[in-house]
Amino acid sequence: MSDDPLYQAEPTARPAVIDWERRYRELESRYRQLIGDAERFQQSLMQFRSLELQLLKANSLAELISILLSETGAHFSLDRVHLYLIDSEDRFSDFLGDKLQPLCDSGLIVLSTLAELAKLFPETTVPCLQSRKLDEAGLPHWPDEINSHATLPLRRHGSLIGLLNLGSKDVERFNPDYGMDLLEHFASMIALCIENNISQENLRQLSLRDPLTQAWNRRYLDKALREELERAHQLNYPLSCMLIDLDHFKTINDTYGHAMGDKALVEITRILRTQVRQSDVIARYGGEEFAILLPGCPKEHALMIAQSICSQTSKTVMKNTLGQSFSLTLSVGVSAFTPQDSERPLPRSLPTHLFLEADEALYQAKRNGRNQAVMATPHSIRSSNEVPTTRTFG
Repeated sequence: MSDDPLYQAEPTARPAVIDWERRYRELESRYRQLIGDAERFQQSLMQFRSLELQLLKANSLAELISILLSETGAHFSLDRVHLYLIDSEDRFSDFLGDKLQPLCDSGLIVLSTLAELAKLFPETTVPCLQSRKLDEAGLPHWPDEINSHATLPLRRHGSLIGLLNLGSKDVERFNPDYGMDLLEHFASMIALCIENNISQENLRQLSLRDPLTQAWNRRYLDKALREELERAHQLNYPLSCMLIDLDHFKTINDTYGHAMGDKALVEITRILRTQVRQSDVIARYGGEEFAILLPGCPKEHALMIAQSICSQTSKTVMKNTLGQSFSLTLSVGVSAFTPQDSERPLPRSLPTHLFLEADEALYQAKRNGRNQAVMATPHSIRSSNEVPTTRTFG
């Protein structure tokens, strides 16, 4: 081997060139990976913002939940989305109405207490990602093919109001090593939207509820009657209507005081709720009068319900602070719309017609001695131009 130093240095110079080339390739690969990650992040950010705008534009709690359950999966190619909400005051049936069951079928789970949610998700105090089989994770309400999921607690003012679960068949979709910033922001925005819509629903409910009895008010009744008649007409099922009057209400007020009169009205509302379905509409029509709409209920069944209401009410005894007691009785007029009935007028006049029949039947119950229910007949209207108004029968 030569002693020439240039000859000896050559073998050690070549590996140095090779290392720089490899380093360059590694950096280039890393750069492309970062660019790809940035592009995917930008795409995810745009998808989040698009979904956020849809949620922020929701005009009701039902619309908000519907968008959340359907569009979240569509935006992010998820296989399952479930929303758990705590309804400690049992208000969601009022807030969501006939949309409650379809939403539950789509992934809404309504729980009564925080303890129920904690039992289902005992360790969920912060957002978490899990990539494991569901039988290992122990998640309820999820099919076997979901292999990874994100669990996002929904909090407002430090309190847990619910939880959002996102599921994917891809076991690597929600890897615990992934970042949580966007998901945490998404959860905060959802919680804010839910809280805002619940507040709006509460305000709407206040504007449509009778403050004394918490029954629906006349404004809501008028709207509900038009909608239920249209639905009954389209779907070809009956709709029954009751007008109910508390007998001798003026005497109760004059003899036992207006406070007892108010208590009597509250008690009547309670009795009515025990006799009809949750989906039926109970409204304070005015003064001592109430109205009930019973969708899908034929007139024969409606009359039986009215008679049961009269029977249950007559068993009720009220007592004032002086120990004076008195019983309550009701008079009820029942009418019904049947789509096949050729004697009925066109749909646009059905609300007035239905109430006129029930109003005349109520008059007949009063004339017959009170404490009873009377079924209207199609020919019992006193005047085709007459519209029932609130009255005091005494």
